[in-house]
Amino acid sequence: MSFCIIMSVNGSALSGDGWAPPQVVPAGRPIRVTPGTIRVIEDGVVRVEAIHDDGSVAIIGFAGPGEALVHHSDRICHVQHIAHTGVRLRTAREPDHDSIELALVRRLRELEAWVAMLSHRGSRARLRAFAAHLAHGHPAKAAILSQLTQEQVGLAVLLSRSSVARARQGRRTGEAAEA
Repeated sequence: MSFCIIMSVNGSALSGDGWAPPQVVPAGRPIRVTPGTIRVIEDGVVRVEAIHDDGSVAIIGFAGPGEALVHHSDRICHVQHIAHTGVRLRTAREPDHDSIELALVRRLRELEAWVAMLSHRGSRARLRAFAAHLAHGHPAKAAILSQLTQEQVGLAVLLSRSSVARARQGRRTGEAAEA
């Protein structure tokens, strides 16, 4: 399915099928994905990285030909795209109506944010990121945080139930000491 919208994306006029002309990005250069656009890789590999609040960077995946890059606008997850090899990609407008394409874009954003959350080092940092991720998502997801058992939280953040319990106990002890 193509998006038949004529407008400018990154200074390039979109063609009648909704795509901007291909762009080539040399290896090592960042790839900017502007709000409201999707970048589709035609050739090459893109490194997807999460940048944490402390400045640490984690590689959370690689995208290749036929795969899409999306803009992340929330403050919980900062994702950047770097051309790992030379990359040729095209740009189209993100769907702006309820459609399967828009649902897939939303799901891709959610999965990248989830992997970014899992890339936090240390159980306390990962649990904080998990709580923030749920709190800033859909209200239905935010509501489940208090309903999850320690076992379920551990399964979600790749920690044992006992590690979750120790991290939560340490957080409570640290809060009491600060008070």
